[in-house]
Amino acid sequence: MRERLEKRLRHALCVVVPALSLLALPTVGQAGRLLLGGQVTERDAYVELTVEFGCGLRYQSHAPASSGAEVRVVLRPDVDCGLSPQGSFPTERQLPADSVGLVRALELVPGLTGGAELHIQWNRVEQFTVAPTPDQRGLSVRVSRVRKSSAQLVVDDSKAAVGSFAINLMSSKTPIPTADIARARTLLKVPVYVSQVEINGEPWQRLRAGPFFSKGAAEKVMAIAEKAYAGVWIGIDDEARVPEATRDDRPASGAAKAPPGAAAETVADPQLDDLLDQARKENSRKQYDRAIVLLQKILLVEGYARRSEAQELLGLSHERNRQFAHAQDEYEEYLRRYPEGPAADRIRSRLKAIRQSTAPGRAGTGGDGSSSDASAWQVFGTIDQTWRRDNSQLRAGTLSRDFTSQNSLISDVDFLARHRGERYDFTARVSAGYLNDFMPNGSGRGDQQRVTTAYAELRDKEQGWGVKAGRQSRGMAGIFNTFDGLVANWQWRPQVGFSVVGGMPVESSRDGIDSHRRFGGVAVDLSNPSHTWDTSLYAITQQYYGETDRQSVGVETRYLKTGRTVVALLDYDVHFSEINNAMFLGTLAMPSQYTLSLSAGHQRSPTLSLRNALIGQPVVTFDELRQIYSPAQIDALAKDRTATLNQGSVSLTHPLGERAQWTLSAYTVDISGMPASGGVEAIAPFGVDTSLTGELLYNGLLRQGDASTAALRYQQGGGADTWSLGLSNRMPLGESWRLLTRLRADHRQITNVGTVEWLYAPSFRLDFLRRHGQLELEAGAEFGDRTTNGFTERNTRYYFSLGYRLSLDSFWR
Repeated sequence: MRERLEKRLRHALCVVVPALSLLALPTVGQAGRLLLGGQVTERDAYVELTVEFGCGLRYQSHAPASSGAEVRVVLRPDVDCGLSPQGSFPTERQLPADSVGLVRALELVPGLTGGAELHIQWNRVEQFTVAPTPDQRGLSVRVSRVRKSSAQLVVDDSKAAVGSFAINLMSSKTPIPTADIARARTLLKVPVYVSQVEINGEPWQRLRAGPFFSKGAAEKVMAIAEKAYAGVWIGIDDEARVPEATRDDRPASGAAKAPPGAAAETVADPQLDDLLDQARKENSRKQYDRAIVLLQKILLVEGYARRSEAQELLGLSHERNRQFAHAQDEYEEYLRRYPEGPAADRIRSRLKAIRQSTAPGRAGTGGDGSSSDASAWQVFGTIDQTWRRDNSQLRAGTLSRDFTSQNSLISDVDFLARHRGERYDFTARVSAGYLNDFMPNGSGRGDQQRVTTAYAELRDKEQGWGVKAGRQSRGMAGIFNTFDGLVANWQWRPQVGFSVVGGMPVESSRDGIDSHRRFGGVAVDLSNPSHTWDTSLYAITQQYYGETDRQSVGVETRYLKTGRTVVALLDYDVHFSEINNAMFLGTLAMPSQYTLSLSAGHQRSPTLSLRNALIGQPVVTFDELRQIYSPAQIDALAKDRTATLNQGSVSLTHPLGERAQWTLSAYTVDISGMPASGGVEAIAPFGVDTSLTGELLYNGLLRQGDASTAALRYQQGGGADTWSLGLSNRMPLGESWRLLTRLRADHRQITNVGTVEWLYAPSFRLDFLRRHGQLELEAGAEFGDRTTNGFTERNTRYYFSLGYRLSLDSFWR
């Protein structure tokens, strides 16, 4: 049965674009993907993007520190990635199935001076924190989504009743006492009023809370109201207006003006005027992403005289870009700041249209809580395929060799289906891929399949519990990697939750279920009311062939506030009495627009576990190992086969005017050796590896919309000194085309043998971008010379990739 399913999966992935399999054009030396994919998880106060890598990519630094429309993360490949220290690789791009509309693209690109960089492009300017996963095979990026309070969402009812939400607390044929109205206001801390309605010819009075411009805000207050009132329900657009006599929140009348406490919007600024005019032009050209970036820059300036125009145009840009949730946020922000501004009426009309076209249901409008909208199901998906080929030539004196190191077609699918009900939410997701290896005579790694994610999740919004089962990963609570199993959680209080997890760890997404390894754990999740801080306390135990493989207790914490970010982790293995992982990452916004980032880490590599005792042994199974060594000896072998890694980094970033930014960073890593034991030879320490990097980014250097980068890096380690220079330019060519050119030059001197190496690596990538898809063409080369005592070796490599990305969201909306 499994073989039939695998065969069907291979066929399904390989026939999407059969023409690609008929080509024979190049790519790079490593086999398989380095970037396996991303997953977006929505929470009450934040959205989390989890990125998984196909090998060890160690976090070094990121910029900008905590806010922007894009974040660039600098990574250092481990040896399991199959890349040389200065080796390059084709760009890998992902379009994750994203029901939140958070991510525009994920790109893993070669670093300008070696290593790798992950570029995360958001759909809007976001506030975020970045932290590596404990196993250094992924990243967790948390994006702030702090909800506005209900009071902030209330506007003038005489204009806001169209397209608004209200909570029906109680109904009566007799007048509702003033004391009941006051009690409701005290309990809910939002405006409360009495309305009249005629039902079957009889007049009724309703006690209502609201109105709200967001169903989420109404549901938040409704959760409190349900504890005091029976039969509570939400009404949508079911009243023409709120009676004036019971209103207690009327905003001041007048033209658009700043909210209380904000600077008066009277300052004329010709530069901002130019940006606003440019944003209007980009909108008319349907370049909505560019317009959004410009408008977000304008809105950062308080007191600007035309700020209200920019606020409205930002909402309109999101709406035309089909980013309806973002459009609704910006329109609501306009009404909060300018409740009687010149655009208030048309914005309320747009809000009504957005809600009618995107709301999963209109429960409560008839008073019975039923939903008349059957479109609560939403399906999101992406498909991508990339053909890669890599050819190399080696020349050493009279000897030469030409060979192909990779020739493969990599196919990926990512589908997410979601149903949102009045009480229950259901989500199912599958993310899988297949690599067709076309290397002859088994000279490659062979065909490979992977399943990164395959789970189903059910959440009860009323009781606050949820269950997720299948292949998944979890960024907190001591779960270091992907696993097959189940997570159950319960939100006991708004700031206190509990979770239980159990299953079987997965070493690689290419592996199936491993029943010999099992684990279970519990965690307590804490946060503060503003959701700027959260902490998880956990305990976890893992078995391998019935023996204790890992037994840890730990704490993970994140603190996110504008200008200040702290992420910290401590994992202690009580079985081995060792610290398995300790990590700290902090960013600080300093005066004069300087941003400082610090990181430090101490960890065992690989993760300390009993299974490490098998490394280097002449046996394959753990049962065979137990016949040779005692339990105490096996514990000692596991420790001996696990190195210790200490690393740290510091970076300083500063903008240069409106279009440029420089970054200085330093990184150091020290990997210990491993002693001889159990017949395994000792491994000497790798020593300290230190690098210093300076980078300059400039926008609009050659033409409007382009981005140019120059980087210089000095690295000392491994008995060698290396200087690297990198140059790149990303330039738009019309509305749909984008050209990226790169050039890197390295000089490496190995001091103990007198070897000198030169490497030159030019490359280009051409992208054709559309709203729901992309075509990519990339080609590059590496020209290397290595001279030792007058003897020269030459290495030349050419690589090529051709692929496409297709978003299927629009087919189901």
